[in-house]
Order: sequence, then C-alpha cells, then structure tokens
Amino acid sequence: MMRKENGSHLLVYNLLHTVMAQAALGHGVVTRQVRLQGARQTLTAFHSQWAQASPSRREGIIQMVLSAIANHCVGKHARLSFQTARSG
Repeated sequence: MMRKENGSHLLVYNLLHTVMAQAALGHGVVTRQVRLQGARQTLTAFHSQWAQASPSRREGIIQMVLSAIANHCVGKHARLSFQTARSG
C-alpha cells in the first residue's frame, strides 16, 4: 500500500513539473523560476472549468492555465516587493 501511495505522489510530482516546464518554455520564463505551489494552486483552481468545458474550449483553457502558471514566478510576490521598497 505504501508503495502505491509513494508511486502516486511521484507521478503527480513529475506531471506537475512537466506542466511547469511547458508553461515556462511557452512564455519565455526560466523553468527554475516557476513556483511549484503557484502551479499546483492554479491547476486546482482551473480543474472544474476544464472538466466541464467542451473539447473545443479546452485548448483555450489549457493556454490560460499555462499563462497563469508562467506568471507565478519566484520574486513576483507582493510581500517581497513591499519589503524591497521599504528597505530601499
């Protein structure tokens, strides 16, 4: 049972990193800058829209998801911008 759970987690981890790489490559972002947590949250948020969409509309949703994931980059946090502005 534990092997199946570990295998499932590893599969999801690898699939998530594949989506992150596709988003980065398609939007001119360095892959290492895309946030794992931002990608996970974006996929979770768009899941119901994608599941209910017609096949012709799914491609558009996929492009929106990849664009949103590419925008979740390390260093684009409002809190970090605020701290930088205060210290500078």
